[in-house]
Amino acid sequence: MVKVRAYTKSDGTKVRKHTRGAPKAAAVITAGAVGVVAIGSGAVDVSLFGGRAAQSAKSANPARSGATAARGATLRLKLRLQQRGHRVEMTEQTDVGLCDRRAYGRARGFLRQHPCESLHRALLEVRHKDGYAILIVLAVTELRDLAAANEFKTLVDTHGTGNVTELSKEIRKYQRVDITGHNYRSHQEGTTVTNVQAEPLARGVKATVLTELATLATTG
Repeated sequence: MVKVRAYTKSDGTKVRKHTRGAPKAAAVITAGAVGVVAIGSGAVDVSLFGGRAAQSAKSANPARSGATAARGATLRLKLRLQQRGHRVEMTEQTDVGLCDRRAYGRARGFLRQHPCESLHRALLEVRHKDGYAILIVLAVTELRDLAAANEFKTLVDTHGTGNVTELSKEIRKYQRVDITGHNYRSHQEGTTVTNVQAEPLARGVKATVLTELATLATTG
């Protein structure tokens, strides 16, 4: 409470001394802001996108955070390729849930029984610095638990068991590219399983070049 002394208004009205409630302070938080906003004599932490708040936000929506991380990883791959002197054109697509609709073979049945949190697919058309034309297709699948992720990686690492549908199969320009699985690499980090395949877009590409690019995409 705040004590108010007696006073006289401009129109001559006299006001007796009294008490009133303290005015409420208001905080304005800007999206993406990191820091502390002072309110009255105290302070409120508004580090919404860092520290505990950021971790809480990720825990609240694992599908969205998984998809965001996958997009970031794909972008970093593109930058790594460009830093090595290659020209890169990239196409991406992200799906949340219902990943079995984007899979084939035994992998589809597995994802129907073990729904994923998110699926991020990308393809990169690489014009190698040595003149080769190469297609890299990748899929980043975020499973709901570690056991499912382990089993899924073991399944798709086995040739002939199916996989996430390569994004190239849904884009007319690349539909004739044969995804053989011979230049395949995979990586797992917790509940996230990434697999990458590299294929030539023209004759004459050395097998060592395909292996190099597929490995780069999973090891960074």
